Amino acid sequence: MKKTAIVLCLILGVFFAFTFCGCGESSVIDFTCFNTQVYITVNGEKITAETESEIKNKFSSLENSLSVTKSGEIASINSAAANLPVKLGDDAFSVFGLSKTLYDFTNGYFNPAVLPISRLWKLSSDTYDRKTVITVPPAAEEIAALIPLADFNLFDVDGKTVYKTVDDAKIDLG
Repeated sequence: MKKTAIVLCLILGVFFAFTFCGCGESSVIDFTCFNTQVYITVNGEKITAETESEIKNKFSSLENSLSVTKSGEIASINSAAANLPVKLGDDAFSVFGLSKTLYDFTNGYFNPAVLPISRLWKLSSDTYDRKTVITVPPAAEEIAALIPLADFNLFDVDGKTVYKTVDDAKIDLG
């Protein structure tokens, strides 16, 4: 009985040591990016102010680059005329390339080229307003007119340069 009590105490001691002591400090960073509250938890060490600043700056850089409303690379693609080259930085190019891979892999079910339709429905980041959510869908003719633009194949890539083949084609990667 005494042996069982000692083993049980050892097991509980180890359990509580790992559960409550953890493996050091943990830090939480929270901020807003892409209109979403972001929480990053790092266990095992304290995040320095410099590291926190680097993390927030990277997220901010990504948001600016991928935004359809700010003056980043995706906004530049969307506002460009057909066949006008838009050079992408490494991050935007990576996300664009991954999006193209997913578009092809899913036979178009994952489609970042639906921005014109999202805007029509007022669901894009630049048109959505919680107070004025539309309750009547757009007319079928309006939707049908935009369907041909919802084709990610309207965007060509040459190196890290993107061209769209139709003026009104637009993407949303963020």
